[in-house]
Amino acid sequence: MKGVRIHRIKITLLEMPVPVWRAVEVPADITLADLYGVIQKAMGWELNYHLHVFESARGRFGEPDPELKIQDAASVTLDEVAPRFEYLYDFGDNWRHTIVVEETFTAEPDTRYPRVAGGAGACPPEDSGGTFGYAELLEALADPAHEEHEHYLEWTDGGHDPAAFDVEAADRRLGDPELTDIGEWLTDERIPKAVRAKASDIVTITDAFCLGHLDTEFAELCRQAAAKLARKRPSPLARGDLHIWAAGVVYAMGRVNFLGDGTHPLHMSAYEIATLLDVKKTTMQNKATRVLDILEIGTFDPEFAHPGLVNHPLQQAGELLRLLSGPEPEPVPLDDLLDAMIDDVPDGLLDDPDPLQPEMFFSETMGAWWGQELIDADVDEVFCGGVIERAAGRRTPRALALLRALAVLAPAPFDACAAASADELSSAGVPDPVWADAIGRVRPGKCWSHHDIFGDQRSIFCGFAYDGAEHTLCVLVDDSLGRIVKDAYIAGRPDAVLGEVRAQVSAEPTTVLESVDPAVARALLETAFANTTGSSPVSEDFAGERALALSRVRALPAGGVLEPTPMHDDQARQQLVDDFLKDHPGLPADVVRGIIDFGCDHDLGRPLRVSPAKLDQLVFIPALWPIEDVLPAWTRWAAARQDLPDPARTALAAIADEHAALLST
Repeated sequence: MKGVRIHRIKITLLEMPVPVWRAVEVPADITLADLYGVIQKAMGWELNYHLHVFESARGRFGEPDPELKIQDAASVTLDEVAPRFEYLYDFGDNWRHTIVVEETFTAEPDTRYPRVAGGAGACPPEDSGGTFGYAELLEALADPAHEEHEHYLEWTDGGHDPAAFDVEAADRRLGDPELTDIGEWLTDERIPKAVRAKASDIVTITDAFCLGHLDTEFAELCRQAAAKLARKRPSPLARGDLHIWAAGVVYAMGRVNFLGDGTHPLHMSAYEIATLLDVKKTTMQNKATRVLDILEIGTFDPEFAHPGLVNHPLQQAGELLRLLSGPEPEPVPLDDLLDAMIDDVPDGLLDDPDPLQPEMFFSETMGAWWGQELIDADVDEVFCGGVIERAAGRRTPRALALLRALAVLAPAPFDACAAASADELSSAGVPDPVWADAIGRVRPGKCWSHHDIFGDQRSIFCGFAYDGAEHTLCVLVDDSLGRIVKDAYIAGRPDAVLGEVRAQVSAEPTTVLESVDPAVARALLETAFANTTGSSPVSEDFAGERALALSRVRALPAGGVLEPTPMHDDQARQQLVDDFLKDHPGLPADVVRGIIDFGCDHDLGRPLRVSPAKLDQLVFIPALWPIEDVLPAWTRWAAARQDLPDPARTALAAIADEHAALLST
């Protein structure tokens, strides 16, 4: 834009409790039609939501309306109405702004215009009632005793700070290109007619979320992912809750682009995304994993990379990734990484009386290397054994704290090594952390299983206590994927956790809550953790929670015995094929045998089990194609041989029919 005249304008929202203004630099010849979008984005208003009008000495400009004497905003430029005019937004709430040209200069080389150069104060929420309604909203939010406090707290998604303003975020919004109309997007992306309505609804949700909390480029990435999912045959979008699919798409794009990293310019945690989209975090994470699996994409995939990551500062992660990828001409010093693990122990952690806090901290540390693979080396030997050896030679309180924690959290034989090294440092006079005698000495309580009636997944809850301070180990086990752990974390008191679960059970008749022998719970969880590898579809936080979760599993009583996995030889499998074809002659025997083999070999020896998740799996196995003629009949036949209520069988049949219809199109 070299040589272009630039106006710096100040946009001031009138009659606000705190000053609300934006300094924006725009080309002098920008039309008022284009200035409208600049104002909306800079202020924080929504586009194309309410009516607006510019009022100047030359007349009124906006969407042409002869009755209101409003001329076309595209017919006049900023230069022509300068230096002062007004902008009215939302004829109901009547938000009035003054716009003043404060400075004119020549565009700087390599600088994007328009841009936000400064500002103050938050944009009021849309539809908050104008200046009087906004004042009432702020009064209610500031007073917990106000009769409307809870209403406005919920309406504003947790509160509203009238003084909040982020100039960088405002400028990013201004630089974002506008999204195309969803109808045009459906056509441009060749979305199949069978899933157009669902794809449109999902993208409507992702657009609103990204434009409100991230940026347009993230919204485009979500649209791109949704389009690819919609074009799959059969499309996975054809079934399932739209909000969960939308949350899964957003979180999947976040995982690709390290959105959860604190240095990301748009940083947002999994908890924040799930809360804002009103879905369970683990449900969202599981759906995101499925999105990534279906689309076969991973972190920093160039096709789905956000432009803001070009210079993303992930130096430490990059160093670790380079180390884990194999030898380099100039390898990263391992000792420096191990020393950093010791030096990064916070001073306050040594004096924390709650032993659960150091367990959580050091479990997160151990999560940094879980699931990684080294060339010709064991990752636990290199990192766990290595940091124990370094700490043993440091003779500092931080080193001793790490050793005390690893004596509880580390797997054998490293736990014993850490304990012996810790005792040596303590005997040499290094002061122990205040929690040294308590850490790991939990008292196990009761255990429960919350599972679906189809046999897909179960959540195991185990209560523990530190001198009366109770907490709950929560582990999500997926039996449909060969009995792996998909998530594990520590929650609050068991009675509070179970209260929430009982509420879910009452609302979801296809789930059951029942007590479990703690020894059996241990056997089940040990098996599931052993089956879980770095390539398993686990939650984002699993690696950091894993060591602590395993230490709690080891605290449960031993001796539990699980039911053996049923074994089916070739004769037994063929008998099932024959029994089915006797009732359904003419269907392809090889497809039926493939379904039975899958259940025997990959579904814990359960060939007759049918469930929503298993039906999803079957239709994506190429070796079973064409499955559309077999799936409805097999689902009804197998479901009749399970102990399922009639509504569940009916629901399964409907899902199978829907899959078959989509496969046939």
